[in-house]
Amino acid sequence: MKSQPHRFTNEKLIEILSLSQNATAIYTGEEITIQTANNVMLGFWGKDQSVIGKPLAEAVPELIGQPFLDLLKQVWLTGITYEAKDAAAILMVNGELQTFYFDFIYRAIKNAAGELDCILHTATDVTELNLGRNLIKHAKEQQDSLRREQLLNEELGATNEELSASNEELASALEELSVTNEELLQTKESLLLLNNQLETRVADRTKTVADLYQEVGAMNEELRAANEELASTNEELITTNEELSISRESLEQLVIELADSENKTRNIIQAAPFPIGVYTGREMRIAFANKAIMDVWGKGDEVVGQLYAEILPELDNQEVFKQLDEVFTTGKPFSARNQRIDLVVNGEMTTFYFNYDFTALTNEAGEVYGVMNTAADVTDVILAKQQLETAAHELAVLNEELGAVNEELIASNEEISATNEELTQTQENLNIKVAALAQSELRFRELIEQSPVAMQVFRGPDMTFEIVNEAMLEFLGKPASIIGKTLFEGVPEIVGQPIVELLYQVYHTGEAMEIKGIQVVLHRNGGDEIGYYNVSYRALYDDNRITGVLGIAIDVTTQVTAIHALQDSEQKLNIAIEAGNMGTWSINPTTLKITMSDFVKNMIGLPLDRDPQMEEVIRAIKPEYHQSLQKSLMNAIENGLPSDNEYEITNLINGEERWVKATGKVLMDTSGNASEYTGMFMDITERKLDELRKNDFIGMVSHELKTPLTSLTAYIQMLQTKARKEEDSFISGALDKANKQVKKMTTMINGFLNVSRLESGKIHIDSQRFDMASLVKEVEEETVVTVTSHQVIFAPVQETFVNADRDKIGQVFNNFISNAVKYSPLGTTINVACINVGNSVQVSVKDEGRGIRPEDQQKLFERYYRVKDQPTTISGFGIGLYVCAEVIHRHNGKIWVESTPGKGSTFYFTLPV
Repeated sequence: MKSQPHRFTNEKLIEILSLSQNATAIYTGEEITIQTANNVMLGFWGKDQSVIGKPLAEAVPELIGQPFLDLLKQVWLTGITYEAKDAAAILMVNGELQTFYFDFIYRAIKNAAGELDCILHTATDVTELNLGRNLIKHAKEQQDSLRREQLLNEELGATNEELSASNEELASALEELSVTNEELLQTKESLLLLNNQLETRVADRTKTVADLYQEVGAMNEELRAANEELASTNEELITTNEELSISRESLEQLVIELADSENKTRNIIQAAPFPIGVYTGREMRIAFANKAIMDVWGKGDEVVGQLYAEILPELDNQEVFKQLDEVFTTGKPFSARNQRIDLVVNGEMTTFYFNYDFTALTNEAGEVYGVMNTAADVTDVILAKQQLETAAHELAVLNEELGAVNEELIASNEEISATNEELTQTQENLNIKVAALAQSELRFRELIEQSPVAMQVFRGPDMTFEIVNEAMLEFLGKPASIIGKTLFEGVPEIVGQPIVELLYQVYHTGEAMEIKGIQVVLHRNGGDEIGYYNVSYRALYDDNRITGVLGIAIDVTTQVTAIHALQDSEQKLNIAIEAGNMGTWSINPTTLKITMSDFVKNMIGLPLDRDPQMEEVIRAIKPEYHQSLQKSLMNAIENGLPSDNEYEITNLINGEERWVKATGKVLMDTSGNASEYTGMFMDITERKLDELRKNDFIGMVSHELKTPLTSLTAYIQMLQTKARKEEDSFISGALDKANKQVKKMTTMINGFLNVSRLESGKIHIDSQRFDMASLVKEVEEETVVTVTSHQVIFAPVQETFVNADRDKIGQVFNNFISNAVKYSPLGTTINVACINVGNSVQVSVKDEGRGIRPEDQQKLFERYYRVKDQPTTISGFGIGLYVCAEVIHRHNGKIWVESTPGKGSTFYFTLPV
């Protein structure tokens, strides 16, 4: 008679799930709230148990902006399970954002009514399997970088009309984004309200259960009182019976609710993609088994209630029963990793590899009543790892064994010769020698047939298949019936291929041959397939005569294809580099050894037949650029930062001066250390000369325009005086507007002149010692008169003396305030501050404008750069902040901006005290 299966509480079932070696988590609700997560999943996230009960987006905020949260919401809304392979995820682990790759499943768990209860998340880390792909990815990134450079050059020629259209589209998109943000905020508030309602319902249900328990207690007391008062009247009995009936109905409802809760949890365990089982009693009777473990056993679904040893008798000699008994006896858990287990599945003995755990289950008295078994099938991983990591070792061992076998065969031949010479000896000695020979041949055949490496034995000059193991049959795509046939009969497509000539060469010469990555075309899967193999041929001897050849093959198609793809990418990249009049360079961060392409060597004037020395390269670079290039090198080696520098060089052979642009990037090894500092080297002499000619032209034109503008300003002022005397308000107003336009044009011309002077090196810094507070006061007095549309507050302002060009620092002040007025709404406040920070004075101008996006902040201080989504009514050429940055840099100061879209911007600069 079968014993009844033991039923587990929700907590025990969740405990079973948490002990799995697979990363596992359970979520509920559209907010994807974490109900539970085992240690493996918490390790992936880089978090601890404190995240349980939180929404996934709050617990793992770096997932925001990645696709996983949206996928989980889609699974919750649709009830459709989602599965992905090699998915990249950016996670914060050990304080650093790192990229990992996972195979994962979001499984929708439903109750008996088909309603969604929760989402079961299981994941496997496959990051190491993606390392090989990074080589090709790096080559593609270099190609993409070159394409982006070309696209940027093309975009420089875009017209102002296209920029205006883009501005309007970006403004519209920004408005739509703002509306979307408001909708998301409303959705978040709704979800928070729903979560509060759910918590309230849980609290109410808990209170209801407690009340029911109290009612049961009260009913029990009433029953005892009723038994003691058997002589009481029939009315009291009727009343008591009614009360008992009501209590029983309440208890039945409670049992139904508890059973439903248990069923939900059981559904999660049943749906888990990894094996889970529970066995009770020393005889190990199966009390629980989910579908995954029943699939692994291959014994059908009717296993609950049967003995573990009856279901899996093949484990009798595999230590498993002993391990279970020891856990039951001692109460100590047992873990096995990458353990081989042989199981009879569909009538055949099949080898699996598992990570499994046996955990003792105890009752309230602390007594062991059963054992819980959780496992993870790692057969595919182990086999793949063994093939990748040990193939070379197994081949070496196999060669040694084959050598030993050959020696044994030679020894056997010698023994046979000795036996022939000793035919007069007893028949018993002859039988012993024959048996020894048979055993040696049997060992040789078994060694080949059982080897995981593809092997075959050819006999005779027509290369007849004598032995072909399963791995080789799979490679050839042929059945075992080819054994006994010649090579050309069994594999006719091999005729004429180079590998055949090499095979016969070994047969005729006896010389062993190792062939790496040879191409072989085989007819498999209904068509011709091209593969690449490492092949080893060894001659087989009989009485010092070659009688056959032993062949060993390893499939390296994936590796060779990856190498070909990488070589192709590098070839395309080199063609593109040569076509773009560019070269490449590389520096070893440890030895500082330099390698360069011939293009770079020719530019610098170095010999082509040897690697350059660091001293030679430095000598070719003009001295004024040494410090900045040294800083870039240190930032790259110590901090892994990219570089982008433009500088002048002098050819060491012919003395020719050229302008070059060098960009660099640091490559990291698998340990996170810098392994190579490499980049591109471009000749930009013509571009630089065009810029100098353009700047000279702008300077000349701007200078020539200042004279008529000065005269025009004087005439306007004279006319304004005359109009005021004649009290002609129309002419006076028109002249005021004309004067403002003249001032705008004067400002624009001065800006172009400053750019021209900066880039030609003609701008002069007239340093003097002065108090920044006094300069701020002058700017404040001027602002009060000129700015009436905004409230400008100058505070706090601290007295600080600096050595700087007072006029040019004042220009920076005015530019910051002018931009704040221009880009912030009318009537808003602008704050100007001047404070001491360490050994510097820090000036800031804060506005309440639209703010600046992070991608624009990076380029804001570049020449002619303008934020693209600004209204077209705001004029400018993008030179003001560029001039400000150059002035501050020439004072050895710093300049930057901090901004949040929709909340305004703050511009800063510092000067050394």
